Amino acid sequence: MAENKTRYICFLDVLGFSEIINSGGFEKFNKYIKIINRTIESIDINQQYIVFSDSIIIFSEDDNEQSFINLASIVSVISYEFLVNENLALRGSIAHGLVELLQEKTKTTLAGKPIIEAYKLEQSQNWIGVILARSVIARDPSLALKIFAINPANFSNTECVLDNLQLFISLYRYPRIPFKNDDVYEGLAIIPHKLSSTHPEHLVEDLAEYSTKLSNLVLLGREPSVQKKYQNTLDYIRLVKGVMPEISRSPYWRNRV
Repeated sequence: MAENKTRYICFLDVLGFSEIINSGGFEKFNKYIKIINRTIESIDINQQYIVFSDSIIIFSEDDNEQSFINLASIVSVISYEFLVNENLALRGSIAHGLVELLQEKTKTTLAGKPIIEAYKLEQSQNWIGVILARSVIARDPSLALKIFAINPANFSNTECVLDNLQLFISLYRYPRIPFKNDDVYEGLAIIPHKLSSTHPEHLVEDLAEYSTKLSNLVLLGREPSVQKKYQNTLDYIRLVKGVMPEISRSPYWRNRV
C-alpha cells in the first residue's frame, strides 16, 4: 500500500563513480554501502535509503525538526567518510515535501516533487558539497536564523548554541555557493565531519583532513573545469575551518571538551 507523507529527502551523486565501476571497482561500491548503513544505524535508524549505481537517496520517516537534524548529521558524516576514507566525492541537496512511498516484497517505489527539486539543485552546483533546497527553509523559516545565530557573528550566544548543537556541527550559512555558469547562491551548506565530532576543535581537525584530500583532487583534475570544481569546495572548507578556532574560544566552548 502506498504511503503519502511529507518528508525530508536527500539526493546525492557520487562523482566519478562510473569510472570506478567501469574499471572493475565493485569493492568500492560495497564499501560505500557499509558507510551508509553504519552512519544511519549510529544516528537514526528510522532514516531509509535507496542506492542505484552512483546515486543515493536518503529520506526521513517524517518531517519533524529532529528528523531533519538527524538527516543533516547523516549527510555530514557520509560526506566526510566518502572523501577522506574512500576518495569518493559527493554532491547533493536536501529538499522537503510530499512523497509517495510504496514498499513491497520485491520493490520500493519513491516519487514526489522534493526528489525532483533535490536532483535539479544537485545538478546546478559546481563544487563538491550538499546544500539545502528552498523547500527546507520554507518548511521552517526560523532554520536560517538558527544557523545564522550560531555562525561567527553571534557565536557567543551560549543558549542558542546549546539548543542547536547538532545544527551547528552540520550546517554553515555560506554566501557564495558556486553554481554552474559562474553564478553564486547564498544558502545553507553541509559541513563534512566525523561521527564523533561535537566541538569546533574537532571540526578543525576533520576539515584539515578533508582539505588535504581536496587539494590532491585539485592536482589530479584532468581539465580546468574539474580543478575549479574542487577548488570551489576547498575555498568553502578553508573558510569554515578558519572560523572554528575563534568560535572555540567563546565562553561556552572553552568549558566544553
